Amino acid sequence: MTKISSKGIKFCIDCGSLNVNLLKNRCKNCYIKAYPLIKKKKKISDIKICKNCSNYYNGHWLKPKNIEFYDYLSEIINASIDNFIEKTDNIVLNFEFNTTFDLLWSNKSFLLTIKAEKFFPEFNEKLSTTIVLPVKVNFTYCDNCLMVKRGVHKVVINVIRKKEFSNIELDYLFDLIENEINKIKDNELNAYLSNYEIGKHRIKLFLGSIKLAKNISQLISNKWGGIIKDYNIASKKSLDKGKKNEKYIININLPEFSSGDVILINDVPYFIKSIKKDIVHLVNLKTKTTTNLSMKKGFEYSLIKSQENLDKFIFISSYDDLIQIMDEKTFQLYEILKSDEFLNINTNMKLLGFIYNNQVYIIPKYD
Repeated sequence: MTKISSKGIKFCIDCGSLNVNLLKNRCKNCYIKAYPLIKKKKKISDIKICKNCSNYYNGHWLKPKNIEFYDYLSEIINASIDNFIEKTDNIVLNFEFNTTFDLLWSNKSFLLTIKAEKFFPEFNEKLSTTIVLPVKVNFTYCDNCLMVKRGVHKVVINVIRKKEFSNIELDYLFDLIENEINKIKDNELNAYLSNYEIGKHRIKLFLGSIKLAKNISQLISNKWGGIIKDYNIASKKSLDKGKKNEKYIININLPEFSSGDVILINDVPYFIKSIKKDIVHLVNLKTKTTTNLSMKKGFEYSLIKSQENLDKFIFISSYDDLIQIMDEKTFQLYEILKSDEFLNINTNMKLLGFIYNNQVYIIPKYD
């Protein structure tokens, strides 16, 4: 056994190396073995990914910023790294993994290599620790997708109208809902349509977010008009249990008409140019003047023609004071007085209109 007796000689207490830089009485190799920069946690948490929407869990469900596979998984690992390792301060972490998209979605574990580096002035160089961990991915449903799957909802919107909804209007409504969900879903996790019911005169929407429901209600009102009323109700089941489990109800009572329809007021036909909330913007088809009416104040009307049922005419010829048009269905020819909206009309141009009291009315074109 070698005896070290000389005073002032520096040596590593683990390997015995002489005259080397030391930290906690250890050389750089023995120090990093005794005090690794990172260590595997006793229990490694699984990575949770929603198999429906690909959101991932890190304390709460998060929408990934990346869609390309490598960046997507790197983002999840980077956010979840503290669930895999214990680490010292002021380190630089790098990692790599050996899985592909197909293998990841097979519910098998993949190997994650993590390397930590840190500069030590005592040794005047960087030291590193590398560990390899098996990481398991747990494919499940995030809270939102689970609620959608179970049909859970917080808000019910009832859209009510005497006039039956057309397929064009239904397409518009569901495009509107999809666009609004995409617009706010990053900040509003419950922005989803859970279910819906379509009747002749009622559309019922089941939504997960009050904010989403209010936004959609305003957009519907801006498009089709109508009066919005909202209130809370508590289910009988929740009251029996002494719990407050309220549902938010929004009723939108739409007028019988919508933009593009023709209505009769005081025996005068009016074209509905647009509707915004309770204000109806109208064109008098006799005088070609515009006016606004409030549905809250009320006015009497009857529906002459809905937009989808307007007659189609073809422009045939023009004279000094008259133009000649033909009904596309009946081939009946009509002569009507020439006015400003026909100044730039061309032969065979198609026009929309209707016949009321034996008089032909053509719908003016608006931008």
